Amino acid sequence: ERESFEDETVAALMKEFFISIKVDREERPDIDQIYMKAVQAMTG
Repeated sequence: ERESFEDETVAALMKEFFISIKVDREERPDIDQIYMKAVQAMTG
């Protein structure tokens, strides 16, 4: 998280085009599973 937002270009793009959220994968394994499946589908 810190690495992404320390880069001013990335931070500006995230701020302009996205609503960033942080999900604790240990508290919400259901949400983690959804996003992990999406990442696996996109990356193979």
